[in-house]
Amino acid sequence: MGPIPLFWEEHNHNVTKIIGDYDLISSLDHLCISSSNPRRIGKKVVIPGKYVKLPAVREIEIGGAQCTLMPINYQDKHVAFLLINKHFDSLENYLPLIQSLAELSVAHYVEKSKYTPDSTDVFVSNLLNHDAYDLSVYRTEARSLGYNFKMKRIAIAIHLANFSYRQLFSPNHTGFEREETIKKWKKRIEYTINSFFTSSKDIITAYIGEDTFAVFKTVEKDEDEKLGRHIKLSHRAIFSPLRDASISDITVGFSNAYSGLIGIIKSSKEAKMALSLGNRTKGPNHSYHIDDFGLLSLIAHVDEETQKRFAQRILGKITDSNILLTLEILLEENFNISHAAERLKVHRNTIIYRIHQIEDILGYDPRSFDSVVNFKIALLINKRF
Repeated sequence: MGPIPLFWEEHNHNVTKIIGDYDLISSLDHLCISSSNPRRIGKKVVIPGKYVKLPAVREIEIGGAQCTLMPINYQDKHVAFLLINKHFDSLENYLPLIQSLAELSVAHYVEKSKYTPDSTDVFVSNLLNHDAYDLSVYRTEARSLGYNFKMKRIAIAIHLANFSYRQLFSPNHTGFEREETIKKWKKRIEYTINSFFTSSKDIITAYIGEDTFAVFKTVEKDEDEKLGRHIKLSHRAIFSPLRDASISDITVGFSNAYSGLIGIIKSSKEAKMALSLGNRTKGPNHSYHIDDFGLLSLIAHVDEETQKRFAQRILGKITDSNILLTLEILLEENFNISHAAERLKVHRNTIIYRIHQIEDILGYDPRSFDSVVNFKIALLINKRF
């Protein structure tokens, strides 16, 4: 996402005066994508994790200053934060107007900046959302595109941080130039992967948005485990040729090997989930296999809405961000109260009190084996989405 001109800057000077100093921050990579100070655009803004996990209009402290943080949605999806360098109380009467104008600005910009995906991009995007798509249509499209899915393939999801911001959304780029840029990067990615894995050159590459390319690489019999080990151990050697001044981080998720259309759908979902979970829980600049995430890999093929409903059913009653953060730290510390208290910088009695609060809210003991498993899966799902 590139620099976004916000509507009030051009059309409502009164709102500009009310808002004053602000930053619009992408929820995907926390880069500033619009600001009252142009020098801040493109730079990373650190927002405390507890506010990222439970986005809501609230007052927060950043760098010793009291600011107002506002979530911005596009098509019912949280895409950005508006950070205003003013107290919540001074803005309270204007918040609905500010939020509406910001969301309208984002929607207008996204629609204006869209590129036209090619047939492969459309085909792969439909694979990732296959629940609303007919498999017979896939088969027809695969034949027309000349793709053979009888051989096993692994899916590799490659996230190039800042790709859209640096490569696609320059104010001077036309739609045609964006499409040509994506074509060049597809060829670059294919050359990079085929240079390292030379046994087969059969590869399919698509741009699926949000700075991410999906690659389907054929593997020889019993080669998938070996290939997976190489990708994890040789991340830097394989993917460093893709790095340049415009790409800050390269993170990769990859799947098990499958054949057939159903197999390709499975592999694409596994790779996308591995990328999402790895990036959010362990950080960028590594390669992650779906099996790295244990229990959660078992639900990789469950649709997103079902996963979200499960997380909501398990954690939805916990609305206090401090209690939710305490639960997450307790799980990471295997419910060691002293270690959790030390990490949260509170007295251990506070942790004990919060455990009792969780038990009162949920109606069952959060320390039971079944509860711990459910909590871990639900928290990972929340991190993914």
